[in-house]
Amino acid sequence: MKIFIIWSLLFAAAEALLTVIQFLLRKKEFKPAIRTALIIIKALLAVAFAVLPMAGLVQLRPVQPFMMALYAALLADSAADIVYSIFCAVKKSERKFVFYKILSLTFGVLFFVYGTVNMQIVLPKYHTYTSEKLTSEHKIIFAADIHVGSAQNFSTLEKEVASMLSQKPECIILGGDITDDYTTKEEMLKTFELFGNCGVPVYYLYGNHDRQKHAEYANGTQYSAEELKQAIENSGII
Repeated sequence: MKIFIIWSLLFAAAEALLTVIQFLLRKKEFKPAIRTALIIIKALLAVAFAVLPMAGLVQLRPVQPFMMALYAALLADSAADIVYSIFCAVKKSERKFVFYKILSLTFGVLFFVYGTVNMQIVLPKYHTYTSEKLTSEHKIIFAADIHVGSAQNFSTLEKEVASMLSQKPECIILGGDITDDYTTKEEMLKTFELFGNCGVPVYYLYGNHDRQKHAEYANGTQYSAEELKQAIENSGII
C-alpha cells in the first residue's frame, strides 16, 4: 500500500509542476505551428523521462522516481493534447484550461489503474531450443523481475509458482530482482521459502534491486544483504 501512496504523491507533484508551467505558457499567444511543436516536444520528453532511468543513464535514486512520475504525467498530458485538439477542431472553439487539466488527470488515473492491474497479470513465454549435443529433452523455467511487494503481491506470486510447477520443470532459474527496494523482510522470507518448497532444484542469480541498495529512498531498508543471502541458503536455493 505504501508504494501506491508514494507514487500517487510523486504523480501529483509532477502534475502540479506541469500545470504551473502550462498555465504560464498559456498566457502567451502561440501560433498553431508552435503549439503543435510544443505538443511533440512534450511527447518526446515523456519518452526521455522513461528511457533514461530504465537504461541506467540516470542513477541518482531521488531523481529516478520523480522522472518516472514526470513520464506518466507527460504521457497523460500528451493523450489529453490529442483529445483536446480534436475536440477544439470539431467545436471550432477552445475550452478553458481547467477542462484540459481534467482530461489530463483523467488519463493519468486511467494509466495508473491500468498499470496496477496489469502488474498482476503474468503471461508466460515458451521457447524451444535444439542442439545435437542434447541426448534427451529438458524443461527449465526461468523467472525474473517479479519485484515482490511492489510490482506483484505475494498472492499473485503463489499462483504463478503453482502454475510453474504444473509444467513439471526439471529446475527453476530465478534471474534476479525477485525482491526489490519496497519488499519487506517478511515478504522476502516468505518468497524464498515458497521457492524452496518447490520440490525441484532452484537456482538464483542476483539482480540490481534484490539487496535494497537504494531502499532509503523507497520503503527504508528492510533487510541486509547478509540476511537476504541467509534466507536464500536456508531455503535450499542454490
